Amino acid sequence: MTNIYENDIGKWIITEGGSHILIESSQDWLDKHRPEEEPPSKSPLDIIGEQLVEKDIRIMELEAQNDDMGQQIVEKDIQILQLESRQSDIGQQIVDLDIRLMEGGL
Repeated sequence: MTNIYENDIGKWIITEGGSHILIESSQDWLDKHRPEEEPPSKSPLDIIGEQLVEKDIRIMELEAQNDDMGQQIVEKDIQILQLESRQSDIGQQIVDLDIRLMEGGL
């Protein structure tokens, strides 16, 4: 006579000789002991897509740096124009002083 019993591992048969034979594993036990599935490998198209996204991000970063550098150049150009304007004013003052000296106004 064979006996059948269940536990958390599954359904078992006990044979006449006393051996325990697993005849059906429980779903809980299978879920706990199932080997981890490896993520599916990426297709060449997926890999190319990821590379394009990475390159797009890099392009945006470089464009932002380029914009920052462009702004710095504009600020330096403004400083140069201001200095040239001051230099021109000083030059005009020197010319005015020279004229007054030549006219004997000092």
